[in-house]
Amino acid sequence: CRYCMAACPYGVRVFNWGKPKRVPDFDYGRVEPRPKGVVEKCTFCVHRVDEGLDPACVVSCPAQARIFGDLNDPESAVSVAVRDRGGERLLEDKGTKPQVFYLRRRRRRPL
Repeated sequence: CRYCMAACPYGVRVFNWGKPKRVPDFDYGRVEPRPKGVVEKCTFCVHRVDEGLDPACVVSCPAQARIFGDLNDPESAVSVAVRDRGGERLLEDKGTKPQVFYLRRRRRRPL
């Protein structure tokens, strides 16, 4: 019915209009292809995280703009970044308990 797409405050749910196309050599782990007509969202590569690896988007980002880790560990890289750079969550007031933080831009040093 796709009502969850309309209700998602983040606008990140997508509908599979056709049969999913998969890259032949990519390791999708336990994530089965969703059939046509199904709504889905990012799983943060749960199959990789279960093996102690970072999600594919973190590993493949050439600018290293993504950090992934345990927010409950105050010494983890992600906790330090959120604390030191003022991490903010989108739509926190909606009560969805988001776990994605956006960090302020670092100031560039003068030349």
